[in-house]
Amino acid sequence: MIRRQKDFFVVYAPFQELFPGSPPEQRLCLEILPAHETLPPGRYALHDLYPLSAGLWGVFYLNICSPKQQILATLCGQWRADNSLELQLSPEHLQSALAPALLTATWQLLNAPRSPARKALLQRAEAVQKHKSPPQKADPPEGQRSPALEELQLLQTDALDMLLTHYSDPEDQEALIHALLEEIRQLMLQELENHRLRQQPPAPENIIRFPLERLQAAVAPHWLDLHIELSDLPGIWRRLRLPDNLTLSQLHQLLQISMGWQNQHHWRFISAKAEYVSYSQMQHTWEDEQDADQIRLSQVLSRKGGRLDYEYDFGDSWYHRIKVEARHSPASLKLAEMQCLEGVGACPPENCGGFLGYQQLLAVRAKKRKSPADKALLSWLGDFDPESLDLDAINQTLSQLMLD
Repeated sequence: MIRRQKDFFVVYAPFQELFPGSPPEQRLCLEILPAHETLPPGRYALHDLYPLSAGLWGVFYLNICSPKQQILATLCGQWRADNSLELQLSPEHLQSALAPALLTATWQLLNAPRSPARKALLQRAEAVQKHKSPPQKADPPEGQRSPALEELQLLQTDALDMLLTHYSDPEDQEALIHALLEEIRQLMLQELENHRLRQQPPAPENIIRFPLERLQAAVAPHWLDLHIELSDLPGIWRRLRLPDNLTLSQLHQLLQISMGWQNQHHWRFISAKAEYVSYSQMQHTWEDEQDADQIRLSQVLSRKGGRLDYEYDFGDSWYHRIKVEARHSPASLKLAEMQCLEGVGACPPENCGGFLGYQQLLAVRAKKRKSPADKALLSWLGDFDPESLDLDAINQTLSQLMLD
């Protein structure tokens, strides 16, 4: 892979070519289970590429290949000094329609607690830092091409193939280009919205408003239809209608009620630009975390199609995907009140061990012949029904809720 930076080119070489003797257990892969909503099941190979030039410590690329060895996505990553990882779709390469889902799955793989893939990838980056270029070989005989030049030609050919064709089918090429343009369009729209908000003049502070004006300002939020689903269990979801003047801490309370959690653990919201936690409930926060008690929903989800992640219970790590399906003006709704419009399935029990623990629990529940250990587990589970959902009870609770 060859990438242009200002007035020079940086060559990116596969880790296996830089270190031919690396053990096979360092190979990276992404295992997709049949229950995944978007990605076909199978083992996706992660081929990591590193720069041969100095001064780019921590920068790398990941080519994600299908089980049939087709490149489906190219990710650009960078390790920070604190070993935190930034990962995004490479804007310099055409991406398949599966690229956003592959980015999410890879991010979850590399940020899982004690992730072997994350450890291996970090070790690879450290190895490349110590050996910034492959060993020098003797000059070839006259009239014979240098192996390094041949490798450079192969890398250039591969890069052009990924950048310009990616697939041989013209319809696939057109679909990839449209997908890339749509991603760029969404980013530009978000940046334009942020620019507009920054350019708005500050509200004057020396105006005394009459009660009617204050009342009109207080009851005129926009309303959002939010679709919330569990990332690991997309068959469990809710559709909520909420005002956009809620704080993220208040949104957390509503998610706990509508999803069916018991509010026993820490939580956070994650956007493309920041993470949000409740300063009033967390004893320690990081510098890049913002106060969810002060951030309004309208500040992070201001348009249709906007997305936000919500993690509940840092041990079991239940990730929720939140997406804006519709945005309503106050005058367009006959009934403007918080409500759960639709939903499917009950959330897993608290402290069941995350996705894998919940899958094991369902398998034990489905057994015909149960061991004493199975019976003890079911006794702990109680009368839990994975299919149960009482929308009326949820909406009654929402209607009586006094938000903090």
